[in-house]
Amino acid sequence: MSGHDGSPVNRVLRTPGTRDWVAVLYRPVQWLRRWPGAVLALTIVGTAVRYYHLGVNSLWLDEAISVLIARLPVSAILNNAGRSSHPCLYYLLLHYWLPFGGCDAWAQGLSVLWGVLTLPVVAVLGAALFDRRVGLVAGLLLALNPFHVAYSQEVRMYTQVTCLVAVGMLCFHRAMESLSFPLHGMESRGSAHPGRPQDGRWTTLFVVRTSVRCLSLSFPLQAMDRGLSEKAPGKEKLAGWRRGPRLSGHAWWLAMGVVMMLAVATHLFAFLPLVGMNLYAGVRLRSLLKRSRPGRERARGAWMWLLVVNLMAVVAVLPHGLGLLAGSQQQLGGLRPLAGQRARPSLLFPLTTLHLLLVGYSIPSQWVPVALFVSLAVLSITLWEVWRALAVRSTSGLFLLSIVAVTVLGPFGLAVVQPFFLPERTLIVALPALVILVAWGIVGAGRRTPLRAPSRSPSDSLLRLAMRKIRGPLPILGVGLGVVMLISLGGYYFAPAFQKPPMREAAAFVQERFAPGDAVLHTSDGSYLPFLVYAHPPESYLLRGDPDSRKPEAVYELWGGKMADRGDLESHFHRLWLVVALDHSLAFQRDALKWFQRRYVMLERNGIGGIGVYLFSIPNSIPNSIPNSIPSSIPNSIPNSIPNHGEPDQGGLNDG
Repeated sequence: MSGHDGSPVNRVLRTPGTRDWVAVLYRPVQWLRRWPGAVLALTIVGTAVRYYHLGVNSLWLDEAISVLIARLPVSAILNNAGRSSHPCLYYLLLHYWLPFGGCDAWAQGLSVLWGVLTLPVVAVLGAALFDRRVGLVAGLLLALNPFHVAYSQEVRMYTQVTCLVAVGMLCFHRAMESLSFPLHGMESRGSAHPGRPQDGRWTTLFVVRTSVRCLSLSFPLQAMDRGLSEKAPGKEKLAGWRRGPRLSGHAWWLAMGVVMMLAVATHLFAFLPLVGMNLYAGVRLRSLLKRSRPGRERARGAWMWLLVVNLMAVVAVLPHGLGLLAGSQQQLGGLRPLAGQRARPSLLFPLTTLHLLLVGYSIPSQWVPVALFVSLAVLSITLWEVWRALAVRSTSGLFLLSIVAVTVLGPFGLAVVQPFFLPERTLIVALPALVILVAWGIVGAGRRTPLRAPSRSPSDSLLRLAMRKIRGPLPILGVGLGVVMLISLGGYYFAPAFQKPPMREAAAFVQERFAPGDAVLHTSDGSYLPFLVYAHPPESYLLRGDPDSRKPEAVYELWGGKMADRGDLESHFHRLWLVVALDHSLAFQRDALKWFQRRYVMLERNGIGGIGVYLFSIPNSIPNSIPNSIPSSIPNSIPNSIPNHGEPDQGGLNDG
């Protein structure tokens, strides 16, 4: 009897008729120690973290754009009538999601769902690449990750593309695994045919058992399993085979192609992890080309499948890409250079991006030095562990590192050559690979890797001896990283500096005090578009002349908006509500405010969470006489469906 089976608690559990309270409490602990229970537990933790505080704050500009695009007819979404820089898949899903709920929390729930689904995928991916401990630590890091939590509560596509990329990575890993271990990872040393046992007897049992499994017969196979694992040569590999992938390599390649099609149809930056997978495949397949004829054939087949996957991804976004290259959309979305944002990114951008991906934006100022030290120390030591693993030809770390490097350094290099708006949130597709890589370092898989590669020189031998003596501080730093994440989560939930502007409250304030003969004018679409999402007065306008306008006038009109110049309203209304949200084009907005202050009499001046709401009296006005050039009503084809709630701000200037 093993020590575990003979433990006091297990003896109590085996006692007939026992209802000891210790045994009752210990049963959930035993279940959580199993792999499914542990994955379910971290998923529940991640779900609770993402649903907490959901819908407390208002929607901001990018979320308002998502909602307004999703309210359009399906044909308009497919034709990119909203002139978004992102493909349409997320907007289509949101279009069918919104009618089932009428509050901001429901609109954000779609992102929460994708964020929760990402947690078990990352845990399974970490277990497939390394072991289950790495998978659980990676899932826990993602469950508490402030960056991922923040965008799980945004009405944007970032968690959707992150989940799809993680699933694509898992399919790619399984497909590459099938090349080296053609029969589900089973391989015996010295066999004439890799992947097959040496003994013909056990080959027959293997074929019979596989045929029965494929035919899905229901009689028990435990005896056959026991015979295979105990008597057959290479029994460790046979035991691993039973836990290995059930699909063939072709099925995994096809699944990867479909998933990556959906990913790039959600966000164009999903191409970056795909490029990283191609680079890693080039390194792995080059070694297969140097082997026997079957290895070369498998390598050629993998190259063909990779080509098919890449073509599928390109075809999925070809119409949208052609639209972006057209002259009418070159200045739209996150791919356009913004006024005042054309400076090249700092050389520290890759490091700060990795830091933000790990600990988020919401670190209190007094904790920023500690957070920087912990995150950069964890990353540096993890890279050292990856280098050590490569010395013994362990390539799982290289797989993750290639994805992180291409995703972060690729856009950075392009922005250095041709500056464009590159917020860190667009690089969230690197997060699954990053947390698994960090989890691998924290658990210590790299430090336990035996350094058995033959030394080529005395200096090489001395270096390996020195590396054997190293006992890295990654477990301690991992605990520190967890503490920093919790501090950042606290700032995200409660610190006023990290909350979004209260657009819902400002819209309700104006709506309650709006009277006949009034008009509402916005100096920025940063306030105008959220006001269009919430209930707004019929006479609501956006001021023309913004040097950094984010959408054409036709798009604002499609969403139910109207444009006006400074002097268009003075002869048609008694009073003017001026809403000023200093989010961008600061000089233009301040100049407009000074113009109205000089021209009209200010009756009120209100500040609502940083949003300026001014009420002016317009002398010599002619009320209720609206010229034909300014529409007097808003089309009824675009209803308001989200009158409530929002989420903390993560910054940003455009539809990025």
